[in-house]
Amino acid sequence: MNRMKTFLALFSALTLFALSAVADSAPPPSVNTQLDVLLDAIQANDIAKFHSVCDQEMIKAMTPETLKKVSTQIAGPLKAGYDKQYWGMLNRPSGNHAYYWKLHFSSKPDHDLLAEMWIVDGKVAGFYLR
Repeated sequence: MNRMKTFLALFSALTLFALSAVADSAPPPSVNTQLDVLLDAIQANDIAKFHSVCDQEMIKAMTPETLKKVSTQIAGPLKAGYDKQYWGMLNRPSGNHAYYWKLHFSSKPDHDLLAEMWIVDGKVAGFYLR
């Protein structure tokens, strides 16, 4: 009887672990869309499009000049093609979430970027490419 209880406990724990891994295998669709909007805006150097998914603080921080600098650096590799691989989400203080993706460029196979996007109240509050 103890063996059966042990087996059921282990089986339940493994099942919960597997389900949690699957649940975190993709970001919420709205978050994925926000990332796509930001990457499209960088490719087009379109500040209005970039701002369309951002909160007020991020709008203030991302000036047209800053976007132009970012666009100049990575618009070419983005336009040439890239794959994004979702890496996961971290809970931040005050209920905020930070989402992470690996960006792999077709034209630069030896150069990946880490995309980090912070969401606060459904808006992008931080976006970093490292």
